[in-house]
Amino acid sequence: MEIEIPKIKECFKKFGEDYNPKFAEITVNKRIDDRFFDGKNNLRPGTIISSGCVSNNFEFFLGA
Repeated sequence: MEIEIPKIKECFKKFGEDYNPKFAEITVNKRIDDRFFDGKNNLRPGTIISSGCVSNNFEFFLGA
């Protein structure tokens, strides 16, 4: 984020000094070793874990 966000804002200036759109950066970490089970099996692909094991409302696990 220390590199990308300043570069994005620098690019915005190419459209004019008054051009200052809102934007969001989404960080994805695909290198995890967490495993979730429904008691016997792995969870189905596409299952979203959004409470109980994440630190805030903006984090979630998406089963693959």
